[in-house]
Amino acid sequence: MGLSGFKKRIEGKTAEEWFELGLKEKDLKKQIEYYSKCLELDPKNAVAWHNKRFALYDLGRYEEAIRCYDTALGINPEDAIAWDNKIIAEEKLLKIEKMRRKVEQ
Repeated sequence: MGLSGFKKRIEGKTAEEWFELGLKEKDLKKQIEYYSKCLELDPKNAVAWHNKRFALYDLGRYEEAIRCYDTALGINPEDAIAWDNKIIAEEKLLKIEKMRRKVEQ
């Protein structure tokens, strides 16, 4: 059996297995952990980048979510949904920054 028959693993799981765990998980922090492990093994998985972004966004971690979209768009720059969602996250982040500035005044 050649080397192509071996799949890379983290903690005994393949990228596909980590991805599936992320899909089934309800806890957002665990989703991020599982998608991160998937992406360590398969960094070109645009769907995993999208799903990780959703969890980050829902936790209010907008800057990290935007970085995930930047990566996903680097993989597929024609993804209109990724562009739209990135803009939404950037607008949310701008609103938060404006509110912080008002509070600091």
